[in-house]
Amino acid sequence: MYAVNSNNELDKVSIVFEINVDQSIRNTAHFADIQSLSNIDDESEYLSTMESVFRIDSVKKSSTNGIRFVKLELTSDNDPDLVRLTYSIRSLVISEKMSHTHIGSLALLMMIMDEKLIGTIYASLSERCYVQGKYESALVNMEIPLGIEQRCLAKSDERQLTQYSHIMGQIRAKLCNNSEALTYYELSIKIGTH
Repeated sequence: MYAVNSNNELDKVSIVFEINVDQSIRNTAHFADIQSLSNIDDESEYLSTMESVFRIDSVKKSSTNGIRFVKLELTSDNDPDLVRLTYSIRSLVISEKMSHTHIGSLALLMMIMDEKLIGTIYASLSERCYVQGKYESALVNMEIPLGIEQRCLAKSDERQLTQYSHIMGQIRAKLCNNSEALTYYELSIKIGTH
């Protein structure tokens, strides 16, 4: 592994990417092994196509040299979180007639924010849609933070998961889907009394 220490240069950050590729996932992205072209003999190097989509698993900063270690995982084109995110952004862009500047700002924000903050933003979008009576959009936007909280359950704030589950119940009730609403209400009670 090679990364230059950037502590002396305030405008630069050294990053080491560790990418996990599950080869059982069917994906349109392709890779080429370029280790034979590398200047570093003991390092595996691959070149990926531009349409590759990765999920950020973690970002950690070394306390000794300031190097950031980013763990990525290749996702498929039909990854449920990616599909929901794409649908949500598309519906927001179409309904709000966002400019290219707004879309670029959204993309930049998503690159620099952690997953929990992204969840909070989508929960706020869901609330906005709910107040406006756009229950289908509220549902799609609330599924993202709920999924994040469930995935991060070990380190998650149970109050947040309880709140998101309760909101999902409210949205399902507004959509006249009482059995699913009841499931989410029961989940929020179970988590809240755990």
